[in-house]
Amino acid sequence: MKENLAIQNRITNNLLEQNIELLPKFINGIFNSVVERISDEVVQKMMNSQIEQEKSETHENWDQNLTQKEAAKLLKCSTTKLWRLRKDRKLKFYMNGRIILYKKRDLDEYINLINNELL
Repeated sequence: MKENLAIQNRITNNLLEQNIELLPKFINGIFNSVVERISDEVVQKMMNSQIEQEKSETHENWDQNLTQKEAAKLLKCSTTKLWRLRKDRKLKFYMNGRIILYKKRDLDEYINLINNELL
């Protein structure tokens, strides 16, 4: 009986020693898995945040009013050309007192129209 108990104790001790040796590897594996999952989630959230920010900026800029100089720069033309486009009613514009303004969305639509005509 004592002999069986001694054998069981030795087996138990051997198993404990083996498990204690494996424990750091097991913990390291779990740690790496958790870190990888968290980093994937952080990257995904950052990407989603950036996409939302770009959407927001695009929407804000869509209704942005531009001066003649800004509009000419965007269209890569002179202010005289803008005057001709206004005169020929090819480009929408707005007046704020004596100041002529263009909505960015109208300029973008005009650019798309011109690009489609060139195709």
